Amino acid sequence: MFTGYNLKLEKNDKNILDKYIEIGEEHLNINKANIEKSINSYIKNNTLNGTSVQDAWFPTIQADVFISHSHMDEELVKGLAGWLYKEFGLNCFVDSCIWGYKDDLIHMITSNENYDISATSKTDCRNCKFILTNVDLMLNIALEKMIDKVEVIFFINTDNSISKDGEFYKDETYSPWLYSELSCIQLIRNKNLSEYRENIEDIYESILFENEKFDIKIAYDVSMQLEKLEKIDFNILHVWLIYYNYICKFLAIKPNTIPLRIKALDFLYINTYNKKTERLRNLLNNTLGKNLVDIYVFLKDINLK
Repeated sequence: MFTGYNLKLEKNDKNILDKYIEIGEEHLNINKANIEKSINSYIKNNTLNGTSVQDAWFPTIQADVFISHSHMDEELVKGLAGWLYKEFGLNCFVDSCIWGYKDDLIHMITSNENYDISATSKTDCRNCKFILTNVDLMLNIALEKMIDKVEVIFFINTDNSISKDGEFYKDETYSPWLYSELSCIQLIRNKNLSEYRENIEDIYESILFENEKFDIKIAYDVSMQLEKLEKIDFNILHVWLIYYNYICKFLAIKPNTIPLRIKALDFLYINTYNKKTERLRNLLNNTLGKNLVDIYVFLKDINLK
């Protein structure tokens, strides 16, 4: 992970993103894991090959953006993924749209005739809990691998994911999975941008930066985790799109085809880290010529004023 954003999406943004849901679904389906209908090949002598199951159900894929979200916002996230892919050519990762469902995996394991999980007693649920714990662990480790692998994280901040001024904390979530993802984002190292670009300078070395309804909720304080993520909203993303397209038009090239070492995300970084990206701006100017990045920042500032 190079950096992350705390993206606040409002109800009005849904009207824009709804138009991209179908594009998002098609884009995400390209990377959808080919889940086997049977797990017989992973069981031998009443032992399940956990590593192989994890690789098959929760594979690590090539993606630019990891979208962390509440499952209640899945349609909204599909629209965002479609928007990022259509407008910038960015590959997105959304776990629920690409990986197999853990509940299906748990059911396949516990009901498999070749895997006797009730060796002690038919009424004993300890083995079922054991399977549940291990599948949760597989999923959690796979999520951590993807967070570490992608270039940027978008945490989708909605009323479904974060409760403002909750029962205990200023920013709290009731989803253990979001809590786990945000904690991983907080703890994981921020890589240099050079790890995601060929032959680019280490220009950012100094920058850092749901499920079922239950009667009871467990609150997790995520205030510190959210502090690591730069706050943005869809207006920032819209400005990013406008001036990214402007530069493409100025260069007389199609969007998503800017040459050499530049990616669409670089213009988002300039937009959000304006005061700390002088070296990046100089590098992009030298690469693209004509002081296009300075023009971009100038026009962006005028627009925001």
